[in-house]
Formats: sequence, C-alpha cells, structure tokens
Amino acid sequence: ELWSADTVVRASGKVDQKEDRIILLVDDVVKIES
Repeated sequence: ELWSADTVVRASGKVDQKEDRIILLVDDVVKIES
C-alpha cells in the first residue's frame, strides 16, 4: 500500500489524531460524492 492511512496521517503531520484525520478524509469524499 503506497498510500495507506498511516502514510496519509504522517504526510498530514497528525499522527496523534490518526482517527480524526481518517474521518475528515471520509467526510471530504462524502461531500464530493454528494
């Protein structure tokens, strides 16, 4: 996985907010899809 969730978190500098970051990413996708 070249772009795993951990990679996204590290790239965002939010390792301590990993779950929050994933939720934000999901929210962004939902907004784009809707």
